[in-house]
Amino acid sequence: MIRVMGVTGHTGRKITEALLKTGENVLALGRSENKLEKIKNLGADVLLGDTTDSNILAKAFCGADAVYALLPTDRRSSDYQARQKQEGETIVKAIHESGITYVDF
Repeated sequence: MIRVMGVTGHTGRKITEALLKTGENVLALGRSENKLEKIKNLGADVLLGDTTDSNILAKAFCGADAVYALLPTDRRSSDYQARQKQEGETIVKAIHESGITYVDF
C-alpha cells in the first residue's frame, strides 16, 4: 500500500487519483474530514491527522510500500518557517519510527 500525505490539496489529490486509477491501494492522509470523505469515495483508505503529529504519521507510514511526503504548510501561519521546520522534523521522525524504506519528497 502507498501512503500519500496532503491528499486534500492539489498535489496529493492528483497523485492519489492517479494511483487509484492504476489499481494501487492508497492510504490518504489529510487534515480535513470533509475532503477526506471525497477521497474515500474514490477508493482510498483515509486517515485524519496533522503533519505535526509524529504518532499519526508513523501509524500511517508503518507497513507502507512507499510514501509520498510533502510539507503542506499553511502559509497563513504566524511563523511559516518555524511551522515548516516542525513539519519536516516530524515527517523524518515518523519515517524512522515506521521503518519505511522508500520515501519520495
